[in-house]
Amino acid sequence: MGLNFYLKSQRFIDVNKASALISGMSRGSDSKVAAVFVNAGNDQISECLDLCPEIGVVQLHGEEATEQVVALRESIGPDTEIWKAIKVAQQSDVAKALSWDEYADLVLLDGVAPGSGKAFDWEVITSDLSKIRWGLAGGINLSNIQGALKLKPALIDLASGVESSPGVKDFDKIQEILRVVRN
Repeated sequence: MGLNFYLKSQRFIDVNKASALISGMSRGSDSKVAAVFVNAGNDQISECLDLCPEIGVVQLHGEEATEQVVALRESIGPDTEIWKAIKVAQQSDVAKALSWDEYADLVLLDGVAPGSGKAFDWEVITSDLSKIRWGLAGGINLSNIQGALKLKPALIDLASGVESSPGVKDFDKIQEILRVVRN
């Protein structure tokens, strides 16, 4: 489950609503609660984690510097994962993902307009990503989930592709994607 704390996102959720929504969820399960931030300061991120202790992943979608991520890791500790999203338009952007492996628990390859529902051209993934833990995001839906699975990412991030309207998840679309993934 992802909670988007980016104020300009159509999926934005207030930290107090998020806390009420996830209250009592277990951090130790296979399903993790991810908190999405875009160019947020480490103080803001830490405050959200304090108010929502169920969050197990900090997903960074901005222009964060490696120094900020190192400082964030020191402040939040090793039990909360850090995922760094990389906007991909060309092969060199995928190569950039490799450099984040040292700082992030997972590198998330996304389109240049996250949240738009548009997938990037997956053919630019020509780098050998087998040495890093990576995920795929951006416009993934029922029509392209098979192609996404063939790339063998550690995870697939779904948002717009399982919505009936912006920010509104569609249970039937989620069920259908899960059926395809499981088969």
